[in-house]
Amino acid sequence: MSVYRVYQKKVNGKGEAPVYVGFYLNREKIEIPTKISLPPEFFDCKKGIVKSTYDYARDKNLIISDIKAAINDILVRYRLRKERLTTERFLIEYRNPGKYQSFFDFCRSYQQLRFQEVTIGTQKNTGPVLAS
Repeated sequence: MSVYRVYQKKVNGKGEAPVYVGFYLNREKIEIPTKISLPPEFFDCKKGIVKSTYDYARDKNLIISDIKAAINDILVRYRLRKERLTTERFLIEYRNPGKYQSFFDFCRSYQQLRFQEVTIGTQKNTGPVLAS
């Protein structure tokens, strides 16, 4: 299991610093930008979270935890497949997540595909499949 470090980089002209999630994969450092910038006084460096005194701190912390979860999902998926994950492959997987986010998304897509094979009369009588 990888150890994630959430940190801020250099302060820009607005007095804010971007937040990154960093970890090592095969002894190579990978930095994932969170697209969050905030003043350094509102960021807890030790805990790697936005302090609660900042507006929308809960939302910002949720974004950070979602990024960490996405990273972990990719690492676990490759570990379970017993495939070697390279830095390049990780970045491709992270930038282009799978078509199906969950098993239910896959089932919905499969049912819609199979529904087209049914005759027109049956389709009219049964209506749409798995309405969202």
